[in-house]
Amino acid sequence: SRMMFATSKLIAIMAFIASMVFCNILASTPSPAECAPSCNCTRVPSNDVCKPLLSSSKNDHVKCICPENGLIPDEFLDVLCIEVKFEGQAVLDSGSFSVNNFSALYGLAMSGVQYITPGGFRAVASITELFFRDISVIVFEGNVFMYLERLGEILAGNNNISFLKDGCFEGLTQTRNINLSYNSISGVSRDNFLGLTMLQTLDLSWNNIVRLEPRTFELMPKLQTLNLASNAIVRIDRGTFLNLNQQGTLNLDGNQIHVLPEPQVSESKSHPVIVIIRHNPLQCDCRMNWVNSWIKTEGPQISGSCEYPETLKRITIFKAYKEPMPQCHDNNTKIHVSTGSMAILTCPFVYASWVVPDMPNATLQDSGQSDNHYFLTNRDSLVVWNAQKQQEGVYTCTTEDGEESMVYDLVIYSKPNILLIFLIIFVISCFLLSCYILYLHGCFNKCQIKGYRDINGQNDGNIRYVNNPIVPPHP
Repeated sequence: SRMMFATSKLIAIMAFIASMVFCNILASTPSPAECAPSCNCTRVPSNDVCKPLLSSSKNDHVKCICPENGLIPDEFLDVLCIEVKFEGQAVLDSGSFSVNNFSALYGLAMSGVQYITPGGFRAVASITELFFRDISVIVFEGNVFMYLERLGEILAGNNNISFLKDGCFEGLTQTRNINLSYNSISGVSRDNFLGLTMLQTLDLSWNNIVRLEPRTFELMPKLQTLNLASNAIVRIDRGTFLNLNQQGTLNLDGNQIHVLPEPQVSESKSHPVIVIIRHNPLQCDCRMNWVNSWIKTEGPQISGSCEYPETLKRITIFKAYKEPMPQCHDNNTKIHVSTGSMAILTCPFVYASWVVPDMPNATLQDSGQSDNHYFLTNRDSLVVWNAQKQQEGVYTCTTEDGEESMVYDLVIYSKPNILLIFLIIFVISCFLLSCYILYLHGCFNKCQIKGYRDINGQNDGNIRYVNNPIVPPHP
């Protein structure tokens, strides 16, 4: 027992010594802030970077050169604008820039950043202007601009940004201008722009966007200028520009667009809609016959020229559609189907293209499913699946060169309610049968109805009526 007691005592002494050594080591270890290298910062006069950001001539601007994990000294936490150049392709996280928050910072310009994690702008949450220059960030992650609730403008042009994750701009409820031009963005979708409810200008020009899907920009109802020039856009789906109630300018110059569906924007007298679609291989056929209604009004304007067919090559859109195209006139091909039925519109042209009534969610599928509005057969005929009243209207199939068209007027009528009709007939039959049975039993001659007496029981005929009731005769 003495041996065991001595052993346990020795173990306790060794544990005490080890804990003391460990505590001394921890006490001598510097904090992360103390370990982080310091940025080399100097106050400079207003320059080409900070001056545009603030629209101010104040000299309270700072320029910093920072190592990869460098922190800006606390003596510069009161500056208005700061330009930060990171060396070694920095990764921004919640500990970047400074341990403490900047108190009065309005503008931030930075370069040399490789990746930004959500929360990377925590220390600079007060900024209203953000300028990316020479960054190698490829992906904007979701919530990447967390904490920047006052941010009004993002200038991120001429970088290498390729992907926008859904919700990357979420939280930017005060942002009015985003410039993403001259990047490598290959596609955009509706949820990329979550949270941008006050955005007025979006510049996506000089990227690699190929297709625009329905409702891509509907989460930005205040958008006035949308620049999509000089991309590689081949297809624009119907309903792409829905909910752009204040749209002023839509620039599609320099793409590969063959057919432009009618931009479904709300016309405003104070902001006339201007569509620029120059330098595109436009195919002027019935699919763009909506231009005729546009040019008849003084509001919407569109500029561009036809490339196909050959007879309209280099003719302006305005001239080509000044009058409705003859081949687009209704040829009285009417098709009547009842609701819930399947309508088949047979097109005589191979590789035909279809124009369906003005419904933003209309998509053409290769096979029919119960949740699809339409689908195509292998002979280019269009099938309207489960026809409803909203599918009623004019359908047009057009040859590949746009020279010939067939127009169909689909009329959808409601099916009669067989059960209701049967019920009405049954009620009427029962009523007639009851009347016939009463007649056979002489009920009509024995009953007094609403004050009328049976005149068969009276011999003198002296009947007076006062306010229509029956009164007995004078004695």
